[in-house]
Formats: sequence, C-alpha cells, structure tokens
Amino acid sequence: MRKSILHLCGALLLTHVWLVSASAQDNSPTANAPNIILINLDDADYQMFSPEMLKLYPHIKGLVDQSLSFTNLHVTTPFCAPSRAALFRGQYAHRTGVRVNIPDYPLSLSFRGGYSEFLRQEHEQEELGVWMRRAGYHTMMIGKYHHNGFNFKIPPGWDDFYMSNGGRYMGTYRFTNRDNRNGGHSKNPDDVYRTDQEKIDAIRLIQQHTEKQTRQSAANTFSSRRKPEPNTTSSTTSNSSQPFFLYLAPLAPHRPVGNDFTNMVHKARYDDWHPELKIPKTPDFDTAPLSDKPPHRQSPPYTEAELDLLHLEYLSRARAVKSVDDLLGEILETLEACGIRKSTYIFFTSDNGYQLGQHRLHGKLYPYRICTNVPLYVSGPGITGGKTADHLLGHIDLCPTILELAGAKIPEFVDGKSFTPLLKDPKATSETTWREPVVIENWQAKRNRGKNFLGAYSGLRYHNKIYVEWINGDKEYYDFSDDPHELSNAFENLSTPEQRLLKRDLLNSRNVSMNPIATIIPAPVELDDRADWVQGRAEDDHSIAEILIHLQNPETKEFWTGRQWSESPTDLKANVSANDQQLITWHYPISQLNAARLTATAWAVDNDGNKSAKVQQEIEFNFSPNAK
Repeated sequence: MRKSILHLCGALLLTHVWLVSASAQDNSPTANAPNIILINLDDADYQMFSPEMLKLYPHIKGLVDQSLSFTNLHVTTPFCAPSRAALFRGQYAHRTGVRVNIPDYPLSLSFRGGYSEFLRQEHEQEELGVWMRRAGYHTMMIGKYHHNGFNFKIPPGWDDFYMSNGGRYMGTYRFTNRDNRNGGHSKNPDDVYRTDQEKIDAIRLIQQHTEKQTRQSAANTFSSRRKPEPNTTSSTTSNSSQPFFLYLAPLAPHRPVGNDFTNMVHKARYDDWHPELKIPKTPDFDTAPLSDKPPHRQSPPYTEAELDLLHLEYLSRARAVKSVDDLLGEILETLEACGIRKSTYIFFTSDNGYQLGQHRLHGKLYPYRICTNVPLYVSGPGITGGKTADHLLGHIDLCPTILELAGAKIPEFVDGKSFTPLLKDPKATSETTWREPVVIENWQAKRNRGKNFLGAYSGLRYHNKIYVEWINGDKEYYDFSDDPHELSNAFENLSTPEQRLLKRDLLNSRNVSMNPIATIIPAPVELDDRADWVQGRAEDDHSIAEILIHLQNPETKEFWTGRQWSESPTDLKANVSANDQQLITWHYPISQLNAARLTATAWAVDNDGNKSAKVQQEIEFNFSPNAK
C-alpha cells in the first residue's frame, strides 16, 4: 500500500507544485485554508501516552515531537455519548441534553441521552460537521460516530460518512455512503481488523480529495488563461482549493463486546507485542485505606485474581493503541506524499480517560483526573513542535478552536473557548488564568466490582484543583500542587469561607437558565437506594427547593394523603439529599402503605419557583407493605 501511496501522491504533488506557481494570483477565501484532521480515540487516558509508553508508539511519538502538547485538557462528562455530543456542539452536557448513553438503562436513572436524544434536540442540524461544510470544507467522518440510537441516515454535516457500528474489532458492522449517497449497510470480513479498515478508508478519501482538487485547479488554471468570451466573467475562485475536515474516531482502546479483552487485539500482528506491560504502580493504584473518601467510595484491596485481570486489560488496551499508531503512521505518510502535511492541522485526543484500579475503581464516569484528563497533541501550520502547555482546557474547546482555524463562524451558544491564540505562542498567556473553571458532571450510576456505585455528581475543575459534589451530598476537594494523585480528600480541612466560595462557584457555573428536571427510578439502583422508597433524581441550573409527588393506587384509583387514602390527590413533599445542589436524590418512604403497586407522579420546584415537567412511573415493590 505504501508504494501505491507514494506513486499516486508523488504524481499529484508534481502537478500541485506547477499549479501553485501558475495560479499564485488566486486570492479566493479558501485558497489558503488549512486541512484539519481530528483523531478522537475511545477511552484513552493520559497515562497511555506517558514518555515511557510513547517509546513504544513511534508514529504517535513523531506526531508529539511535531506538536504542541496540552497537559491539562479535561473532558466535561467522561462518558461516550455525552462526551461526543459535547465535542460536536461545543457545549456542556447539561446544555446538549445528552446526559447518558442509553436512556432506558437502569443505571441511567431515567435521564435522557444517546444519539436518540441528540436527534430529538435536532442537534444534527447544527454541529461541527455542518458548520465546517458551511465554511466551505469537504467533510469526512470515519469510525465511531455517537453512541446508541443511531437512525441509519446520513447526517447533514458529512460529505463522506463511514460509520463503524457496535463494539466489534473484527467483522465490524458499518453504515456508509461510499456506494449509495443515502447510505447502506455492510460488514467487514471476520478477518479484517476494524482499525485497518478505517485506515484504508482514511487514506483513500484523502487521496481522492487531493486528486479531485488537483484536477479542479488544473481546469480552473487552464480556463483563466483562455481569453474570456464576450459577456462572460472569468473566475478563478471556484472550489479549486477546497480544504477537507476529517473526523477519525477509532474504537481503540475501548473494551470489546463481551468480557474477553484479547478480542480487541489483532492477534496475528500484536499478540506477542510487549507481553511484559503492566499497569504503572502510581500512588493512586489500589490505594489504601481510602478512609478520607466519602462512605460510598470505600472499597477493599484488590485480590490477586482481580489484579491479573486488570493487567490483562491494560496490556490489551496498549496493543489496541499500537494499531492506532500504525494507522497514524500511514496517514502521515499519505499527507507527506500528497504535499499537504504542512498545510494540515492534526488534533489527537480521546473522548474520555479510563480507570484501571486507580482509587480502586474501574472504567470511566468518575470525576478523578485519570478519567477526565485526556491527551491533546496539535500540530500544523505555525506550531512549534516539542513544546508543552498546561493551560486549563475543556473538551468543549476543541469545536470553537477548529472553527476559528477554518475561518468559520462560532455560534454564540457555544460554551467552549477557542485556544487558537495558544497554538502559535502558548507562553503569551498565563497558564493559571487562561480559562474559568471547567464544569465536570455526570448523571449515570456506575457498576464497580460487582456492585452499583453512586455515580451522579457536579464539580469544577480549576487549573490546579477540583471540587466535586456527589448527588447524595458527599463532597471531595483536591489541590494538585499538594496532592497530584488525589489521595487525600481535603474538603473538611478547608475553612468555612473557602467551602462557601467553592459552593458559590459551582452554583454559578451553569451560564444557562433552565427549568428543573425530575426523574423517577422504578427500582433501587445505587448504594443508597432502598426497596421501600419511591425515589428519583432531580437537577437544576442552581438548586432544587423541593420535590412534590402524588401517589396513587392503580387498582382503587385512590391517592395517598400521607395518613390515609383519598379520592383527591395530595401534594406530598419528598425527602431530598440536599437543598443547595444542582443534582440531588429524593425519596418518599412507602412501607406504611397497603399497596404492592403504585403510580407515582413527581415534579421538582427550584428556588425561583420554577417547576419541572411532571414525570410518572408505575412501580412494583418487592416487600410486603404493612396493612393499615
């Protein structure tokens, strides 16, 4: 393949050089616009690209050497669907409405999410791909798009749309418009590795686009040299130098479908690659005793069997990233051969980080650095390679940055902040004052080591510290200058004024006015839930004042008044976990009711008197209610 790349693009480069000299007078708005490639890995934490690991990834290391490396980029919601929606819209998840992956999944706590919510909000009409097309770019999407609820229609933002569906690395199902502009289904052969196919597609699309632009430039140059016909206007500003935007999203190193981590590895190529690799023994790995953490965070040390499984997953993840390293090498070679590497920006990052035993937790969703802090390398015109910058960035900042580089308009509703000024001179702006704190938030519960885990929280990531409020009222605070591995929760050590300041910052962090949201969960999910409660969750842009509910017996149609049954509904006031938080839990005890089923209706009221929409859920109870 590499010989064909060099042969084809070498010929295109000679033609391109002649055309540049022949049409230097072309000053069209797109003539000097850069190509832009955004490579977005899945679940790749910053530790996977430590200096030690980069020695094993020569092509990623080569890109890093040519790039400005940002060490303090944080994903605002470290979870697949919310992260990708936030990236494409440049908005926090509380603005996009995509809060979870799968809305009807029990751990989602009845919050909305997935691509189905992205569509319901009509975000596919106004997102990064659409905005880049409006700016005159040819747009390409290859790999993982969003998560859950895809409608198998080509989104309006993409000229070339090659989606890899599901979590299979071999025999991947796909939906593309390669042969049908309206899209069609296909499946990779069972012996074709997913990253290999996406590499082939990316190279082919780059080559095709370069060839098309070269031919168009030749035609425009020839036309401009001809004497214009009477009553006609000669133009050299047609699409002769249209840049491209490529969004390339490998699945690696996300775990595969099923529980066999080795299925994420191309066994014929990588099965013997560095078998000695194990999870780095950082101070936060399998930390003891966790006594400073909130009670719901307590967890015993790992067993030897658990540690062996964690190390196997780590090795499999590293081998999957090696496939991305090979992909990147051939893409860089293609760009060089086609003569467009120097005019192309490359962003290399991940949708979220991943925990493998740090703080005795596994997976994503958590507010800790290993989950939120992801790599970001940016190379391209005017960027001096080999430098690092510690400015605080949010994942939502990528969208406005790419738009600004493309000369596109940044919508006013975008929450992110363009960091293009940092690309050419990162030292011109103070690292500690570059940006206001980044909101870190999550709504979904989490399963850890066989038990459901309290998941929802809202927090602020400052330049060098983090403050988190869990949905049950627990709080955590870490100052990274003293505690870089988040080992000792220092919230109780803060003075009362310092605690109030953090609380104020968090309550003021949502720059949008929203009506409150209430949910009802049909059964116990998190650690604090009980089977003898009607319970749910609630959210507001500032804080919830109260939760009101109606309880009705679906058989008798009577309502519970708090003491007896009645034909008329009574507003019952639920117990809440906190009255000064953006996210709370609520419950109402029902053990005294003589009913095995209830129809519950709930709504939230915020401190400004705004009410949420009413939500209803029929609930069956697994206990024997006391007769009244």
